[in-house]
Amino acid sequence: MIKTSSFEPTKRFRPTHIQTIYPTYVSRPSNIKRDRERFELLDGDFVDLDWAGQQYTNSSNPRIVLILHGLCGSSSSNYVLGLQQQLLDQGIASVAMNFRGCSGEPNRLLRAYHSGETSDMNEVFFALAERYPAASFASVGYSLGANAMLKWHGEMGPNSPLVAAVAVSSPYDLSLSTNRMNRGISVLYQRHLVQGLIHYVECKLAHYRKQQDWENYKKLRALGSLVSTKTFVEFDGLVTAPLFGYDSAEHYYEKCSSLPFLAQIKTPTLLIHALDDPFVHAEAIPTAAHLAADTVLELSEFGGHVGFVNGTFRKPNFWLDTRISDYLVERL
Repeated sequence: MIKTSSFEPTKRFRPTHIQTIYPTYVSRPSNIKRDRERFELLDGDFVDLDWAGQQYTNSSNPRIVLILHGLCGSSSSNYVLGLQQQLLDQGIASVAMNFRGCSGEPNRLLRAYHSGETSDMNEVFFALAERYPAASFASVGYSLGANAMLKWHGEMGPNSPLVAAVAVSSPYDLSLSTNRMNRGISVLYQRHLVQGLIHYVECKLAHYRKQQDWENYKKLRALGSLVSTKTFVEFDGLVTAPLFGYDSAEHYYEKCSSLPFLAQIKTPTLLIHALDDPFVHAEAIPTAAHLAADTVLELSEFGGHVGFVNGTFRKPNFWLDTRISDYLVERL
């Protein structure tokens, strides 16, 4: 089902790029304290989990939300901290999973993360489900994390034990949305994010050099120089595709876009999206035919990319955090 969102920004917050940029750099009010857990993966690597409200997991019927950040983000991204605070206020525990190498420390293996990599979140979730057998679980993903989360739910289908999911500003069709980033001001966003990805690779190279792990160092170096890389297609062709066994960037986009997986999702799911999203091609937005019976797409005219803020610049109201929290409270 597709419905019109209740989000309506004030006049000053209507511009697409204010919606996209402002929440990235302005922190939500928060006094949140978190506990970090290093989760050892079966392949010998690790991801770091940041818990908020872990004390609530000791109740007889705990409620736990798994949160997945976006490209070049982390568990410390403002949108993650804002949601964790909102959930904490409702007595709900949450765990923000940092994708490999995103927690402030390079991961051990050559393997990284991408828009369709679902094995790590699958491993983390089922370990947590075994640890907390009485818990009700939900998941929330933003941007890249939203695409990966939706793909994961589609892969799990009727076997999913989660009671709810929320995806914010997913790219849905990676090829179309990558092409969208080559137009207008979106080019600047793309260059900024690609520079972040290049920095991610450089940090891994420095880590391997320091550890004298020359085997992985040479393999990463062999992918080629990233000096002139400015687009996602260039980066994904040089790095993502060969590291994960895809023939090309387009092959990766074809296999990892969440759009073909939406119809297989059996978990009640809320999709939050803005028509003015500068990261996502309009043709990538799902139609009713793409959606499973228990999936609702809330579309708004404004909201940018992972924005959805209103109020005033001095007293902003982060509508997105409230909307996600309200949806989850109803279902957990």
